[in-house]
Amino acid sequence: MRRLGKQPLSRYLNCGTEPSGVAHVDAWAVNLTVMSQVTPDGNGASTVSTQVAASASPVTTSGAPVTCTSTGELERGINGAAMAAATK
Repeated sequence: MRRLGKQPLSRYLNCGTEPSGVAHVDAWAVNLTVMSQVTPDGNGASTVSTQVAASASPVTTSGAPVTCTSTGELERGINGAAMAAATK
């Protein structure tokens, strides 16, 4: 729970913390949207850009979702994997 693959979501997102110090992203329900785009550069190569958007909501209590910010790690991983696959 609250993992992406084998990594905790807090590696990829910051959604604030509980008073106890636990990251919201590792304890709350997370809505994650990831969009990647491959764009030709006109010289026979391409660039990959990825955007991540997320929000988190408490699971055990009612409350408004909070907006999360990305650490950039997920975008770097996706872009790197896409570029590696393209060069095979």
